[in-house]
Amino acid sequence: FGKNKYTIRLINLAYNPLESFEADDDFLVQVLNLSATLLDRINGFNIKSLRSLSMSRCKLKGIIDGKMPEMISTLDLSYNQIQGFTDDFFMDVKMMSMLNLAHNEINKLPEFPENYNISRINLSE
Repeated sequence: FGKNKYTIRLINLAYNPLESFEADDDFLVQVLNLSATLLDRINGFNIKSLRSLSMSRCKLKGIIDGKMPEMISTLDLSYNQIQGFTDDFFMDVKMMSMLNLAHNEINKLPEFPENYNISRINLSE
């Protein structure tokens, strides 16, 4: 996806056979649902306007790298095979309210910036 003039509130691509997704930094979308797609990595998601990303039931596994955008507040990565995150994955995030990592293989919590406030982390089995 390239640059757009107006902010899109929601793009729902869940349950589509997507194998890749890339968007420019200045692509304007607030909520992106990519759940149950064939995506196996998080890249191209440094969308500055992004507030919520759902990649539940994708093909994510191992150590997840990349960086989350500064203003993201809700991130759902549940039902994958994620083991952990690189140190800079959450480095730019300012105010995460919900992080759902349920039903993964997390063996180490991600590093969060100093003075970081997060309301809820779900690590249930």
